[in-house]
Amino acid sequence: MDKLNAISLFCKVIETQSFTQAAQQAQISLPMASKLVAQLEEHLNVRFTTTNHSKNYAN
Repeated sequence: MDKLNAISLFCKVIETQSFTQAAQQAQISLPMASKLVAQLEEHLNVRFTTTNHSKNYAN
């Protein structure tokens, strides 16, 4: 996992409140965006986001 890219993507998710928009900005697929954030959460043993249908919120 490229930690710097994962952190950058996580910041985009929080800024946009959307995995879809963050993935588009990072020019990666939505599944890859979700996977990178999940890997970062697992690596740090932290849950960063809570998904509520269409919005993502930082914990």
